[in-house]
Amino acid sequence: SQDIPTGIEADDYTVDVKYVDSLGNHEDLTGVTVPVTIAPATAPAADSLDDSYKPSAIDNLTYTGSEQTLVTPPSALHDGYDQVWFSTDGGDTWSQDLPTGIGADDYTVSVKYVDSLGNHQDLTGVTVPVTIAPAAAPNASDLNANQKPTPISGLTYTGSAQQLVNPPSVKPDNYEQIWYSTDGGNTWSQNLPTGINATDYDISVKYVDTDGNYEDLTGVTVTATINPAASAFAFLTEDNKPHTASGLYYTSNPQVLVVGPSEMPANYETIEYSVDGGNTWVAEPTGTENGNYPVAYRYIDEDGNYQPITGGSLTATIYAAQAPNPSILTDEQKPHAVADLTYDGQSHELVSAPTGTLPNNYEKVMYSTDGGTTWSDAIPAKTSADDYTVNYKYVDTDGAYADLIFPDSIPVSIAPAPAPDVDTLPDDQKPAAIDGLEYTGSAQDLIDRDTPATLPDGYDQIWYSTDGGSTWSQNIPTGTDAGDYEILYKYVDADEDHEDITGGSVTVSIAPADAPSADSLTDANKPSAVDDLAYTGSAQNLVTPPSTLPEGYDQVWYSTDGGNTWSQTIPTGTDAGDYEVSVKYVDSNGNHDDLTGVTVPVTIAPAEAPDASSLTAAQKPTAVNGLAYTGSEQELVNAPSSLPAGYDEVWYSTDGGNTWSQDIPTGIEAGNYTVSVKYVDTDGNYEDLTGITVPVTIAQEAAPELTDAQKPSAVSGLTYTGSAQALVSAPASLPDGYEQVWYSLDGGNTWTQTIPTGTDAGTYTISVRYVDTDGIKADILGSDITVTIAAGTTTAVINGVAQTVTIGSTLARPEDPTRYGYDFTGWFADEACTIPYNFNTPVGVNGVTLYAGWAQVSYSLTEGGESTWNSNSDSTLTFRAVRNRLEPTTFSHFTGIQVDGKDVSKDNYQAKSGSVIVTLNESYLKTLSAGEHTLDIMFDDAPSVRTTFTIVAAQVPSTGETAYSAYSILGALLIASAAAFVIYSARHEEA
Repeated sequence: SQDIPTGIEADDYTVDVKYVDSLGNHEDLTGVTVPVTIAPATAPAADSLDDSYKPSAIDNLTYTGSEQTLVTPPSALHDGYDQVWFSTDGGDTWSQDLPTGIGADDYTVSVKYVDSLGNHQDLTGVTVPVTIAPAAAPNASDLNANQKPTPISGLTYTGSAQQLVNPPSVKPDNYEQIWYSTDGGNTWSQNLPTGINATDYDISVKYVDTDGNYEDLTGVTVTATINPAASAFAFLTEDNKPHTASGLYYTSNPQVLVVGPSEMPANYETIEYSVDGGNTWVAEPTGTENGNYPVAYRYIDEDGNYQPITGGSLTATIYAAQAPNPSILTDEQKPHAVADLTYDGQSHELVSAPTGTLPNNYEKVMYSTDGGTTWSDAIPAKTSADDYTVNYKYVDTDGAYADLIFPDSIPVSIAPAPAPDVDTLPDDQKPAAIDGLEYTGSAQDLIDRDTPATLPDGYDQIWYSTDGGSTWSQNIPTGTDAGDYEILYKYVDADEDHEDITGGSVTVSIAPADAPSADSLTDANKPSAVDDLAYTGSAQNLVTPPSTLPEGYDQVWYSTDGGNTWSQTIPTGTDAGDYEVSVKYVDSNGNHDDLTGVTVPVTIAPAEAPDASSLTAAQKPTAVNGLAYTGSEQELVNAPSSLPAGYDEVWYSTDGGNTWSQDIPTGIEAGNYTVSVKYVDTDGNYEDLTGITVPVTIAQEAAPELTDAQKPSAVSGLTYTGSAQALVSAPASLPDGYEQVWYSLDGGNTWTQTIPTGTDAGTYTISVRYVDTDGIKADILGSDITVTIAAGTTTAVINGVAQTVTIGSTLARPEDPTRYGYDFTGWFADEACTIPYNFNTPVGVNGVTLYAGWAQVSYSLTEGGESTWNSNSDSTLTFRAVRNRLEPTTFSHFTGIQVDGKDVSKDNYQAKSGSVIVTLNESYLKTLSAGEHTLDIMFDDAPSVRTTFTIVAAQVPSTGETAYSAYSILGALLIASAAAFVIYSARHEEA
């Protein structure tokens, strides 16, 4: 169809287009498609829906164990929607089935409204909260004994928490958990209740359904008892106990033996003591004679409410009288060390006895040489050389006074016998070195084990040192590493009765082991050449060190000059070339001779040439410009002003690289030349750099000057006609040697021999070119020609108003007009308003006419018509009006209401969206007279909606009878007879 295509439903449309030559001179032009989308209408806001559009929760649901419907469906659906879908999982899944629930819980039912035709977006945002309450719990009195906890009998206070009840052997049906409370139900726990203190415990019990489908079962209590414990001594703290009195010494008078407790045990007021095994008890025990006193004690509750705490005992001591201060002793009362004792194999007394009288009350001096462990009144004597310590004390043989122990001991020494000079010893008493030792990797004896044959008299040990005397050992000294060892030796008397004989030494050597053959090394023992080295301009490692070294070796040394110089550093090379790395292995401990004979050949290849694209302009030859045929040789390029780093020569080729020369290339004939270029590093560190080519042209002879007769001329006075018009006239003649003229309208991108034409108004630039079809002469580019097609005008009629517009321009969209009682529906290209006008379409030579489209607007009452209100009621009256089109905009056009033709103040009613819901306040209704009243709901764009409502007067019953007022009877008759409501709506015919 040639009519502009239209669509109603929301959908994706594809409009196929074909262009037709009505004269039949051209085939139809097809292949053009236009994708167009009519999007779904926006969904109204969820909060604009009235209750009739919403599902309602089913009240008073209680768990039954079966599925129950959660909501009742809406009584009506919003315009444009025909399906309601429900979700109980937050919108993850949806169903048109009414949602159900089994378990007691709070459910949130999400609701969406769907237009199955897809013309409206889904309306979401409505949720309905629904509750299935738990089922009532059974009566606690119905539980049997097996379903109740039982108290544990025979509990006695222990100071620790004890379990109070045994759990029931079975639980009531539908209940999985039992909870306990020992604080009257303030706090609960599933743990079995425990108690510490002796008392009666009232334990509340409740049964819980973890699924929440049944109410908690309560009303069960159990009483458990922890009996008081017998009093026990073990519960006493240190503060509750008495302690022995300290510092009691014999005085010949009675002394208190204990110090009472600092704190009595709870519930006890008195403590009593016995020193005769419990026969008699006193408040304060005493003793006179020195010695140990066993003291028993007990605690008494004077009120008799608690048993006595018994079992306590301690031992108090009255010590002998303290000894006097040792400082009172005189030298004559003290023993003294014997001086200058030397070992001679005989026993010697260590001290001399006191020469004066002993201190008062003391009869005996006793001695100890073992630190006071044992004592004797005999003068101590010793034989062996040693340092001795002699302690002494004075003793009262009656025991009334403590021993007087002198705090300072007496040091006494018996010196060892002097040692002989080591040089005086015969050879058979000296150790001998082992000759011819060579490194084996294992420890080897350095001294002949058969030497010395004998030891000097009085000596039974020989000791050796290999560290200059810092450490010594009786073991034969050994050595592992190759080297010279100096061994010191000394003779020792294990009894220490003789001084050590020192000053002896023996020198022993272990020679290094021979190096193995280089042929015996594994690949892992050898360095390996680094592969694929290429010149970088920097030093590079030539080898990878060995992963393991030959046994006994810990260093690798390298040489790159045939062994003249060596280094442990990995050898490096910079220049491209072949290298030979000599290797030797060294044992830094000197236990092996150096291992040589290994060499590693390594190559550093020339570096890859850089990419030709990386060269700068200064590093490339440039074509000589402006070359034209002369019949003589001409240089084709200019040499580069600099060379790439690492390169020192440039070579040229004009035969694709078959032959090369450092000379600048030349050419004679007119034509196109390609000069190949390569860069050479004469040091060999870089590969040749190629890939640069320089195109050079030696042009043909210059073209001749054009005469006016040889030039096309612009066509003047052109005006837009809607058809193509020739822009130039062809030249009268062509230059000698040229056969064709070519034209271009796009700046020389495309050319044609056809005279160029233009249709649209505007300025055109025509490029001109003359061509020698034999190719002998160069093309002549003529001067550009500028031609103008002036714009034409036509008439556009918009909603009956004519205006002048430029042909080929597009119209600006006019402001939308307004018309009372109508909605503007758009601009149309036809009077029937069926073809929307496309403002992107250029205006043709015949002009254009635009028509305004209109749709009539009206309002209707959907709720509340002919309502009745009783004066005894405390309710309100509600009315709802709806717009016939664009219903969501209804409220935006609402302006107010009139009752009986008079404006009503906003204080007397409420108005809200959905379309428009008007509620007359109770207080206002009470001001109206009984009878019928007229209500007008008014709008700014169409006539108001009119209906009536009736006020029924209050009934006034008389005593004993039911009376009806005339107004009540009249109201009842009006209600019974009303079959319809009248809506007054002025309608306008379409202009």
